[in-house]
Amino acid sequence: MVYESTPPFVNCVIALLLEGPSRAYHLVNHRLFLPIDKSYQSSNPGVMVIFWIAIIPMLCLCHLSYILTFLYYDDVKNG
Repeated sequence: MVYESTPPFVNCVIALLLEGPSRAYHLVNHRLFLPIDKSYQSSNPGVMVIFWIAIIPMLCLCHLSYILTFLYYDDVKNG
């Protein structure tokens, strides 16, 4: 749950700290947190492009909106 609830670049650091380098590399690639492995390009070349252009920025924007909502809660509440 820790990996799923953090932004894409933070969960890589957490995986590295909790799992170690080799397990973190496999975790990050197989869970598609940051797909950088070349094996995805041979089976489906578009998956890496879709993740890097659409999904990863969208996840970052979702986490940014959570942070901004907590920082400016009174402004959001009063509308």
